[in-house]
This record gives sequence, C-alpha cells and structure tokens, in this order.
Amino acid sequence: MGAKIGGPGGPQADINVTPLVDIVLVLLIIFMVITPLLAKNIPVEVPQKTELDEPPPETIKDQMVLKLFADGHVELNKETVDLSHLPVLLEEKYISRADKVLFFEGEDDAVYGQAITLMDIAKGAGIATIGIMTSDFDPSLPSGLAEADYGATYGSGAAAAAGPRLGQVGTGLPTVLGGADAAALQAAVQPYLGDLLACYEVEAGKGLALAGQVITKVELSASGSPGAVSTQSSTLNSPAVESCLMGIFRRMSFPPGPASTVSFPVGFQPTASE
Repeated sequence: MGAKIGGPGGPQADINVTPLVDIVLVLLIIFMVITPLLAKNIPVEVPQKTELDEPPPETIKDQMVLKLFADGHVELNKETVDLSHLPVLLEEKYISRADKVLFFEGEDDAVYGQAITLMDIAKGAGIATIGIMTSDFDPSLPSGLAEADYGATYGSGAAAAAGPRLGQVGTGLPTVLGGADAAALQAAVQPYLGDLLACYEVEAGKGLALAGQVITKVELSASGSPGAVSTQSSTLNSPAVESCLMGIFRRMSFPPGPASTVSFPVGFQPTASE
C-alpha cells in the first residue's frame, strides 16, 4: 500500500495492484502449462468395419429331397447323383445353410439297406434332421382323427373327401427324454400323416409359400396319453399350422412306456410341380 502525505487535499492512500497482477499472471501461466499434463489418456482400439458375406435366405426351391428308386439309382432334387459323390455334394450344399434338414423319399420296392446307407451318408455330411416323406396319400385309408375332428380339420364336401394334394409331409426320428422307444413313437405318428398335412394344406391353400420344419414337444404319460403339448421350434413360420399340429398331437394315441418328453420333427414342402 502506498501513502501520499501533503498536498492540497491532505493525506491520500491507494492500493498498489501491480504486484497482485504479476502474481495472477504467473499462476495463470502455471495452470496453463500443468493442466494438459494432468489429463490421462486411455488407449482404445476401435474394431474395423467388416462386411459380412451372409448367405441369402433359403426359399422353397432350396429344399433338398433325396430319393431312392427301386432300381438303386439316387436323385437329389430330381437330378441323378453318383453315390460315391453324394457325401461331398451334400456337404457343399449344406455348408452355408442354417436349417440342415433333408427330406428322404424311397420307392416301395427300394432296398431297405440302401435307404439306411443313404441316411447314414446324410448324417455324416452334417445334416441334423432327415424327414421321411410319404406321398400320394390314399383318401380311403382311415384317419387317425375322429369323424368330427377330421371334418373340422379337412373341411367338408368333395375337396375334403379327395384328401390333401397341395403339399408333402415327412417325419424324422423323435428326440426322447425319459426312455420311451423313439422308433415306436415315430411309427405311431404315421397314421396321422394325412391329418398333419391337412394343417399345412389349409394355409398353403391361401396361396402362402410355406416350407420348413416344425418340432412339437409332447409330454407323454406312462399310459401313452399326451399331456402338455407345445411348439418347441419352427422354420415354417406359420403360427396357424403350428397350433393345428399341437391339436393333432393332443389327439394321438401312443404305445405305453416310461413317461417321457418327446420332440417330434415334422417337415413340410409344396407338392413338386411336374
């Protein structure tokens, strides 16, 4: 602080701010230098953008049908295949498929051993589910449904009497938890194939392009009576068909055995146009 004595106005006192300004400027410079040094950098590696080569979605025409004829020759989607080349061919066709399902069809007079060999080859090629196809249903065969239920499923009139003709159905060996005989359970489903196909026919008749597999889970009692029934998975993407299938399985009769949880795979595809 400075003081001025004397003068016309008497003594005067004022503050000398020059040292204060110097100190503030020095502190400002110090903070400007130190602040960047206090910042901590965390290195982060950002992943580079990559283009995924995703396979195109499967369409109806991509469904694979392996057929064994009575004379022993084999066709894959109506193209004759050399049996020695079949394993490599199946691996190539299924390597990019998410849904590894193959439909198998055999003529009535085909050799049983050859059919088993073909299915073993398919399993070895990485195919998870093989649907056994039966075509050309005989409408005179009795239905697994009661008459009222049959009419409700198929409809009524001449079209119902003629039986479904818009698609094909195949069943794979069920997955069993609990000890029941899987082969016996699959055989028990065979009388109901026409009824299962009817579920598909109702929706396919509306002009919908449907193909795929529905796995229905059934809780079986020791007496063979179905309990809780639900859709475990589906690539058919048709809630109406899936609900209809559950209704059919609730009405089925199965052989007695250990109480089990059974997953029944059922595959559908449109009838091939000639």
